[in-house]
Amino acid sequence: EGGGFTWEQLTGTFKNTATNSPDHIDNCDGSQALWLFALPEVALFQDESSTAAFAAKFEVGKAYQLTVGVIGGGGGMAPEVTLELSLYYRDAASNRVTVAATAITNSLDRFPTNTHFIDFTVSVPTVQAGDAWAGQNLGIRLLSTVSTNLEGGYWDLDNVQLSSFM
Repeated sequence: EGGGFTWEQLTGTFKNTATNSPDHIDNCDGSQALWLFALPEVALFQDESSTAAFAAKFEVGKAYQLTVGVIGGGGGMAPEVTLELSLYYRDAASNRVTVAATAITNSLDRFPTNTHFIDFTVSVPTVQAGDAWAGQNLGIRLLSTVSTNLEGGYWDLDNVQLSSFM
């Protein structure tokens, strides 16, 4: 929380409109998706500290991929507003340590419509025994990295998928 907002004012879910509506998102996974305000440091994350049900670990011999459907430009968002998708672990002091991240920059070229999610991916190559993250709990973070001079608008997010490969 910050900047005069509570966490429930900074992110939430929305119901997709009817299929015959002009603002219907044609590839929404199910009937609802997520929005996240483009304000500095607004984020959603999930790791073992946020819910015991999410106990994924970076396993030696496996590679990881996070895919998220994204729509930018909502609510009058300016060009050059940024969002970061990342995979991380927590160190002994519980600090997030980023293993891999993908930066997304809002532009009309990248997001020509507000009715179709574009998939973005974060990849971690095969985990080696000597990697600092080997055996550590895995975390996912969707983070608004916008600067204060460009803040405003919102991102739509959907179909967050974490996969591992041998």
